[in-house]
Amino acid sequence: MYRRNIWLYYIFSSISGIELMVAFFVLFMLSNNLSMTEIMVLESFFLFASLLFEIPSGAFADLYGRKNSLALSMLLGCISLILFGIGTEFFVFLLAQVTLGIGWALASGASDALVYDSLIEMKQEQRYSKIYGISLFLVLSTLAISSIASGFLEKFGQRKMFFISAGIWACGIILALLMKEPPIHKKHSYLKTMLNAVRFTVGHGKVRSLVIYYGLFAAIGHLCYFIIQPNYMDLLMIGIATFVYFFAAAIGGLLILRGRYLLEILLVIAGLSFTAIFFLGGIAGIFLIGIISLACGIRDVVVSRRINRVTDSHHRATVISVQNMSKSLMYAIFAPVLGYATDVFNASAAFLLMGIILLVFFFILKVIPILTTRK
Repeated sequence: MYRRNIWLYYIFSSISGIELMVAFFVLFMLSNNLSMTEIMVLESFFLFASLLFEIPSGAFADLYGRKNSLALSMLLGCISLILFGIGTEFFVFLLAQVTLGIGWALASGASDALVYDSLIEMKQEQRYSKIYGISLFLVLSTLAISSIASGFLEKFGQRKMFFISAGIWACGIILALLMKEPPIHKKHSYLKTMLNAVRFTVGHGKVRSLVIYYGLFAAIGHLCYFIIQPNYMDLLMIGIATFVYFFAAAIGGLLILRGRYLLEILLVIAGLSFTAIFFLGGIAGIFLIGIISLACGIRDVVVSRRINRVTDSHHRATVISVQNMSKSLMYAIFAPVLGYATDVFNASAAFLLMGIILLVFFFILKVIPILTTRK
């Protein structure tokens, strides 16, 4: 009965990764007379919207159904893409970003929670890491293919690519509603669900540490995508770099690794790679972007596995939303800083700053060791 959820989850993940404007999104915004600072401010609003709705949306999913939350997420995503397609000025793009941020929040904890609780009903929780990794591979490899495709398709009209992507995402609404909702044990009121999840996250040392780690590392890793386009400018190079960025992360999602210091090692690898891009650039820079993304893909699976193992079903989606809220907060803080660095200096300097941030964070972890666990 719940086996169907896994296959629908795979298809849903693939569809959500089809973004036919992914290789030229930043260039599209620049062509509408926005600066990199303004683009990153828009990203901050996207993350602020996501931040504000992360916990409420997780509680919504825990109380009213994870599949309903996913369907609503895809609907808002479609509306956002349409707004981008018709927009020509900052405030229309702002509305699109806020709409997308709310949709992002609705999906962030719901999909993982639905899959994990489906596996609990099937008594196959041990399969979660593999299934999560495959879904991550599907969404990121689809994004990688979209990166190459969008480089060729943009000549038919950049705005058309937003509308076509919206039509594809609309199929995700149907897929979400076809899923079988697994039972949620110990269901509480909306407010109590939120408060219990926050209290659990803050009070559970291991979960709290993972949430902080994920928030900063994932935010910097995600922002790498926005710096790629002004760094290379040439659409072919952008398409290749973006393909590598997504596909390497997809491969990382398939690697089920364990180790006491694994998360710390991944942080150092990413920090050093960002720093090296500043000195090397070009083709070598694309190779380093691949290493960073590979580390990020591995990180996502490890963090998700560790958090899900110690979280109960009645607030699982909400706890995962707290995790993603941490990323949103860090993202909103660093996005304008990196955009400003790109405008004042160049994209290469922004990569250097990202490397410094991650390496400083690593040294903080060495002073306050919080990630040395094998689970």
